[in-house]
Order: sequence, then C-alpha cells, then structure tokens
Amino acid sequence: QGGCALIAQSLLNVGSGGRSRVSGFVMGVTLGLSVFCLAPIMAEIPVAALVGLITLIALNTFAWSSITLVLRINFIDAIVVVLVTVVTVWQDLCVAVVIGTIINALGFAWTAATQVKVESDLETGDKRVFHLKGPLFFGSAMNYKM
Repeated sequence: QGGCALIAQSLLNVGSGGRSRVSGFVMGVTLGLSVFCLAPIMAEIPVAALVGLITLIALNTFAWSSITLVLRINFIDAIVVVLVTVVTVWQDLCVAVVIGTIINALGFAWTAATQVKVESDLETGDKRVFHLKGPLFFGSAMNYKM
C-alpha cells in the first residue's frame, strides 16, 4: 500500500487526530490547493525526499506480524509471494501476476497429482475393482497405471 496515491495523506490525517468527514474534506482541499497554487515551490522538492517519504509510509503501513504467516502457509504459496514481489520490482505488476498464476497452477497440479491413491479390492476372474482416491486428470495419469 505504500505506493498508493492517498495513503500518506490519510495516515497523516488520522495521525494528526482527524476522524470525521470534515477532516478528510479539508485534507483534500488543502492537497488540491497546494498542488495547483504551490506547484512551482513543490517542483523544487527533491525526488529523493519523496522516495524517502514513500519508503517511510511503506514501512509504517506494512503489517510486520504477517511475516510469521509465511512459515505457516504452503511452500508453493510462499514461493509465489516472493517471486511476484521480485518480478514486480524487476518487470511490472502485470508480468508478475501472470508468472505468479502460472507457478501457482503448476504447483497445484503437482500437489494434486501426488495425492493420488489406487487400491485394488476385489479380483474375480478377469475383473478387478479399483478404488481411486484423489483427482483424476492428466497430471495424475501415471499414478493410475498398474
């Protein structure tokens, strides 16, 4: 959320004690006036200062307790979270989402294919009864061969 356009202003508003709709309105009007009326002055603000501000906002809005959730989720899901984060920084969000979706689909297919159980129950002459447990799809087809 650190890169969202109004997170910084909303956090500043709430942190300063603003709780009503009036405070949100005043914040918006003040922001609009500062952009339109003070544009030449605001143009002099160094980009590094804005990057520092956005970094501070990201650090303050991040739920640090969520890092412990990585230890409790599926390994493939943890890999997808890290991979999407890295690809988003390296490429862009659209590419990262496509790669994350592909990796997650492959991970699901692998997990589903390894959860297959085949049990042979009854044999009479040329007939056999099989009990199949698990998903039946192309990824698990090799597990059903006998």
